[in-house]
Amino acid sequence: MLNTASIVVQVEDSGVDWPAIIASISAGVAAVAGIGGTLWQARRTWSHDDERAKIAEKRRIYANSLATFNTAWGAAIRMVANKGHPAEANTTREYDIALAAGITALTELVLIAPHNVAELAGQMLTHINGYSASESDALATSASDLTEAMRIDLGGPRYTTDSIATVPQGAFVKSDD
Repeated sequence: MLNTASIVVQVEDSGVDWPAIIASISAGVAAVAGIGGTLWQARRTWSHDDERAKIAEKRRIYANSLATFNTAWGAAIRMVANKGHPAEANTTREYDIALAAGITALTELVLIAPHNVAELAGQMLTHINGYSASESDALATSASDLTEAMRIDLGGPRYTTDSIATVPQGAFVKSDD
């Protein structure tokens, strides 16, 4: 007598389950693409943030340099104006301190500025150091050239007299209304 309960049906596997393998590969490719995209975006964001930080630091150094040079310029004017007067010693000391600050600002500027900006800053400080009433125009031109070069380096618009808004005549005249 045959025992029907003990009959086992053996199913032959025909080989590889291709749909399962393709699904696994597709999921892996999608994961790698997702990770790659995330890394690319993060790197791009970091680069953009780094560039913004560099420009902000350069702008701070440029502004500090211009302010320091202007202070030294004012001190040079006062020193020349007070030659032979009792205030000469005080203005000479003020000038020496301002010139030293200008040299410090120039040293910092040279580290981050392109060659043309650094050269113009050095020329301006040289004009301040040898200031006389006859140097006034050369110093003003030097300051203007330096400011323009800094603006261009920072990616700002070029400064021209056409870009200055004109004030209508009588705009600041008090009316009797």
